[in-house]
Amino acid sequence: MADFFQKVEIYYRQHKKLVQYSVIAALILLNIYLVILVIFEAIPKKTVLPGTEKAEVKVKGVIEVLNGSGKRGYNEKIVDFLRQKGMDVVHSSNYRLSNVPETIIILRNDNSIPAYYIASLLSIDSARVVNIRNKDLYLDATVILGKDISYKTY
Repeated sequence: MADFFQKVEIYYRQHKKLVQYSVIAALILLNIYLVILVIFEAIPKKTVLPGTEKAEVKVKGVIEVLNGSGKRGYNEKIVDFLRQKGMDVVHSSNYRLSNVPETIIILRNDNSIPAYYIASLLSIDSARVVNIRNKDLYLDATVILGKDISYKTY
């Protein structure tokens, strides 16, 4: 056993810098690993109560869907999709223009939650939620479908 320690000591003397740099590199890697471990432990995990794994938040809203894409029957799947998600679609028809490039959502009253919920469901940027209130319509929002939306994904 003494022979082994003598060989280690000779190797250490001959390669002192290499051993020191190797130990420093190992300590740096260990620190990086520990920092990453702490960061991921600090991120709160989604808590799901037993029996609610498939629970989905549904926002209620009274809306109309207008097809401005120029494609016939384009809004039927979107209407069905929004109804499945809890929206009360009370009116669906063609928009007065048939070449709307991007889908927009018009906020019609003080309740902005349905409009932003629809934007998230349809993967539409919230910047395209426009505030044109009209309380005479008794709607929460109007969705004007543009050429950018694909009904195949809904």
